[in-house]
Amino acid sequence: MIDKPNKNDYHPAVLDIKFYLINSETGDILENIDGTEKEFQLKNSIRFKPLEYLCENLDVNMLEEIKETPLNKETKDKMREFVKNNSKDKLKELIKEFYKK
Repeated sequence: MIDKPNKNDYHPAVLDIKFYLINSETGDILENIDGTEKEFQLKNSIRFKPLEYLCENLDVNMLEEIKETPLNKETKDKMREFVKNNSKDKLKELIKEFYKK
């Protein structure tokens, strides 16, 4: 029998971080053509030192496990396309398929 790992044997680290851009004057978020927020990430060659210290005082007990799998980009894009084209039946099928996983 495999013992359940003790989460106190681990320390937090950043898995993924995204950014978005806000207009300094209007407060508007930069959007894609479809109205979704434009997302950005650090370039692979960039080492941004403050992010290395982001988890320094973060305790494992402050975290909770993410139980649901978020929609991937491909599924979101399909859903937007079906809504845009008023393809309700295809949208229903896609949602059913997603929740089978």
